[in-house]
Formats: sequence, C-alpha cells, structure tokens
Amino acid sequence: MFNKSQAQRWWAENYEKVMGLYNVQRFDQEAVPLPTPPRPEDEDEPGVYITIRALTDGNRELRRIRFSREMFGEMQTRVWWEENKARIQEQYL
Repeated sequence: MFNKSQAQRWWAENYEKVMGLYNVQRFDQEAVPLPTPPRPEDEDEPGVYITIRALTDGNRELRRIRFSREMFGEMQTRVWWEENKARIQEQYL
C-alpha cells in the first residue's frame, strides 16, 4: 500500500503511460466550460429567495436567504427575518 507521498510520486512518474495505455482523452475546461449545477432556490414571496440543501441523513439545511435590493433595504430584511424566521424553519426544514 502506498502512503500519500509515494502515491503522488508514482502518479507523477506514470501519468503519461496511464493516459496513453487507457486512451484517456484530456478535457479542456476553457474550451468547453462545465455547467454549474442549479441551486434549489425557492421564491418564498416576491423578492425573497430561499436556498435549501438536502443533507445525506435526509434532513434539510437552510443555506441562504437572498432579498431583492429593489424591494428590501437592510432594516426591512432584518424585520422580515424576525417576523418570518419560525415560519421558514417550520415550512422548509
């Protein structure tokens, strides 16, 4: 069994051989950018966007709440959160 440094050294020495032996095509990310996975974002009410993440144990996690700057100022977001925190946690988590 290799330790980490031995494995890195082996890979550095054998990279080209493995790539040729298994006919691995190199992928140029700049030529074809990979798509970004969509985030499950829900519009709770106009101007309030909630991002939820599913955890491996089946639970859900509130990742982010985003407010439209056109509809909410900083104080309005704080007031909205205090008024809606319990409902959001109950509804989404």
